[in-house]
Amino acid sequence: MGLRILYLSWFCPLHAIELEKEKDTLLSQFTSNLFVMIFRGKILWVGPKELIPKADGSTMTKVSFVVEEQTDREYRDAVLLDMYNDRAEMFANTYKEGDTVSVTFGGRVRDYTNKEGATRKICSLTALRVDLEGNGGGASRPAAKQAEDSDDDLPF
Repeated sequence: MGLRILYLSWFCPLHAIELEKEKDTLLSQFTSNLFVMIFRGKILWVGPKELIPKADGSTMTKVSFVVEEQTDREYRDAVLLDMYNDRAEMFANTYKEGDTVSVTFGGRVRDYTNKEGATRKICSLTALRVDLEGNGGGASRPAAKQAEDSDDDLPF
């Protein structure tokens, strides 16, 4: 299966059009089943940079962050997203808590077999693009391209 684009009610129609234009670029970064969405909101939390060992002995960098939608509703939606390698470095050096952003992200569900042999389903949400909104005068600060996914045994 190829790229599936979900247009949800909280999408900005202009972002849906931009996403359609970027479909080929996004598809070239991922070869497995993937859904892509855009979420607009404020960065609530940026985690520390993590170095994660890979099966081949090298490491990859990961930064996690939380974006909460800005709405008048009593209960707001928030998403926990990850960025890896060059994107993680750029994100950590560019964005901060309180920034209003538009995040294009993709998600997948994978099987993961732990050391005991039990297989679990793991869902991961990876930020593909982050654009500064509002406070930055509409300036865009897209993240760098993500390194190719590796076939290691990590669940993300």
